[in-house]
Amino acid sequence: MPRRKSEPSETDQRLNPLLQHYSRPEQILGDNGLLKQLSPLAWSNTPSKAN
Repeated sequence: MPRRKSEPSETDQRLNPLLQHYSRPEQILGDNGLLKQLSPLAWSNTPSKAN
């Protein structure tokens, strides 16, 4: 029985457009890569914990 193609997850739907223009790992993981550019944004949008 052939496998049905599953719908892309919400994460895949968000990441695929970001990653479509990158072809080498260093473009994503390198010193000036996408991950380094997005990391500060992720931390700035994290709610702070109340002490």
